[in-house]
Amino acid sequence: RWRLLIVGGGPGAGMHLHADHPPASAWHVQLRGRKAWTLCPPNQTRGGGCLEATLGPRDQLFFPRGWRHATATLDAGSASASRLLVTPPDAPLFGAAVQDHCTRGLALSRGSYEVLCAALAPCLRRLMAGQWTQDGLDSQRADSARILA
Repeated sequence: RWRLLIVGGGPGAGMHLHADHPPASAWHVQLRGRKAWTLCPPNQTRGGGCLEATLGPRDQLFFPRGWRHATATLDAGSASASRLLVTPPDAPLFGAAVQDHCTRGLALSRGSYEVLCAALAPCLRRLMAGQWTQDGLDSQRADSARILA
């Protein structure tokens, strides 16, 4: 199942230079208007080695895990769709980052993350162990449904 993040904004809206956390590759499609992008390889800041691009309607962009990126919306009524992509080689790192977020969230929130983190636990164990199969994902869905019920 695909879950997309739809983002809209006016001129000047955007995001500072950052790398996504948890670490994952990302795919974006510009739906309406234009958005300026700066993409920098891991451990690179603005300047040499970074790429600049402007996406218009139907333009797509992919960047791998660890790439830093910044955006700026150029037109009123702009909209884009984004999707994180967790590939099998990245699954253990992604799982560990989400597990760390759950651990710290539980400590800070006095338990409000408890149900969510319990539902994610079987999936995170499989991700961190490199068990990335459709059977494993189907089993995880069943485990999470029982916990959340």
